[in-house]
Order: sequence, then C-alpha cells, then structure tokens
Amino acid sequence: MTEKQKQKFMVSQMEPKEFALHVLKSHYKEPRKEFGCLAQLWGKESAWNYKAKSPTDDYGIPQRHMRHNTKAEIADFMKHPHKQITWGINYIKHRYETPCGALKSWMSRAKNGRGGWY
Repeated sequence: MTEKQKQKFMVSQMEPKEFALHVLKSHYKEPRKEFGCLAQLWGKESAWNYKAKSPTDDYGIPQRHMRHNTKAEIADFMKHPHKQITWGINYIKHRYETPCGALKSWMSRAKNGRGGWY
C-alpha cells in the first residue's frame, strides 16, 4: 500500500467530527475556531447524527433540505456521513463563508435562545 493509499484509508475511517476538522483544515486559516462554531451549529441541528431527519425533509448531520430529491438520492446521502459533512461545509462556505458566520445567522433566528435554520 502506498503512502497516499494509507492516508486515504485513514481519512475514510475517521469519525464524523474528526473528519469535519480534517476538511476545515483545507478551507480555513483557523480551523479549530471554525470547528467550534460548526460543532455547536450541527450539535443543535442534528446532534451529529448522520441518520437525523426532520419533519420538513431535512436530512443528516447538516440537515440538508432534500424535498425535491429522489428517494434514491436521499438514501445515498443518509448512508455517508463524510459525504454529508463535505456537502455541509461546502454549503456553509458558499452561503456564509465560515461556520462561525453560519452559526451567527442561526442564532439571529433564535426562538427562546434555541436558534433556527441556517
């Protein structure tokens, strides 16, 4: 096994939070700070449960809205926590720039201090 194959295997075995920090390191100068915000945000959204589903068709760790996706697309998304995390971080980067920005937006929609969608 080459060094690259070993590294890819190690990444594939990471727990969700460990994988999220790994991904954040390639996107942000202060990945631990951003991870703190991401951990809080997704902790409130799904409790980091990759099988989470809301009554409003939001799925997985980042609670991706999938009302218009096929059942097969949803099933595939729900099987892969790393895919969910990658999707969620890319969504946050595109829409809010940073996880701390997403958390700030979530808190601005707070109801009884509990937050809202991001």
